[in-house]
Amino acid sequence: MTNQAVDDAPLCDFLRRAGAAPVLVDVGASGKVHEPWLPFSKASMFVGFDPDSRDLDPRLGAHFQSHRIVQKIVAGPEKTGTADFHLTAFPHCSSMLRPNADVLDAWLFADLFKVERTVPVEVITLAAAMDEAGAASVDWLKIDAQGCDLSVLNGLDQARRDSILCIEIEPGFLQFYEGEQTFPLLHQALVDQGFWLAHLKPQAFPRVRSDTLHEAFGTRIAATDPAAKLLGLSPTAAEARYFRTLKHLQVHADAVARYAIAWVFAVSTGQWGHGLELARAARMRFGDSAETRFMWQSTITTVQALARG
Repeated sequence: MTNQAVDDAPLCDFLRRAGAAPVLVDVGASGKVHEPWLPFSKASMFVGFDPDSRDLDPRLGAHFQSHRIVQKIVAGPEKTGTADFHLTAFPHCSSMLRPNADVLDAWLFADLFKVERTVPVEVITLAAAMDEAGAASVDWLKIDAQGCDLSVLNGLDQARRDSILCIEIEPGFLQFYEGEQTFPLLHQALVDQGFWLAHLKPQAFPRVRSDTLHEAFGTRIAATDPAAKLLGLSPTAAEARYFRTLKHLQVHADAVARYAIAWVFAVSTGQWGHGLELARAARMRFGDSAETRFMWQSTITTVQALARG
C-alpha cells in the first residue's frame, strides 16, 4: 500500500469511513515529506516543526488534509523563553545542543557538525504547540531533535502522550552532541511506556579522520561521498519506529477509530502480523462492524496475495 497515490489511497477512504483523522507530528521537519505517511496523508492533519528553514520544503503541507508549520524549537518543560540554536554546516545537524568535538573528532562526518552561527530561537513545549494547533491527540510522533528526543516527548502532557500510537526517534549510539540522549536511554523509556520496537535501521559512517585520509590519499573525502563506503561503515545513530502494545490500547483506546488508525499505521509500514492482531483485538472488543471486517479481511487478503508472489 505504500505506493498508492496520495489523493485516492484506499487507506484514506477507510479512515474517513471510520471517522478517524490521524494527527501526524514531525519534530525536525526538514527535507521531504515522510514517505510512510503518503498512503494516508490526505486524510490526516500534519504539524511540523523546524527552526532551521534552509531545507524546509515549502510544499510540505500540500500532502495533507490540513497542516501547520511552526518555526520554533520544541523543547522539554525545563526550557522556556528562548534558547540558543546552533546552525551547523549540514542543516539536518542543527541542534539546541552543542556538537561534542571530543566524540566527533574520530568520525569522517565531523565537518557536517561545524557550527556556522548560533541564534536565539523561541522554544515551545509539544503540549503548548498542540494546544495552539487545536489537536487533542498525537497519533504518530516523529522526532529528529538532534540529541533531545526524550526531552521533546517529556514536553507532552500525559493524556496526549498516552494517545500516541506510533513514535519514531533518531538518537545516536554515542553522544555526538554534548548531553545527547542516546538510543539505550530512549529505547528503555519507550518500552516502559507501552511501546514495542517495530523497525530499526542504523545510520552508518566511516570511523576515520578526514586528516588521516588526506595524508594517505592526498585528497579530501566527504562523509556523503559514495567513495566513503569503501572505508567501512560503523553504526552511528538509530532510525527506530515503535508501535503501542495491545495491552496499552486496551486501557487507552476506547473507540474502534483508535484501532483503525493503529491498523493503518501498521499495514502502511508492512507490519501485517501486527495488523492482524489489531484487527482481531478490535473485533473482539467492539464486535462485528464495517470497520473491523475491513481490517480483518483486507489484512488476510493482502497477506495471501503476498504469499502467492
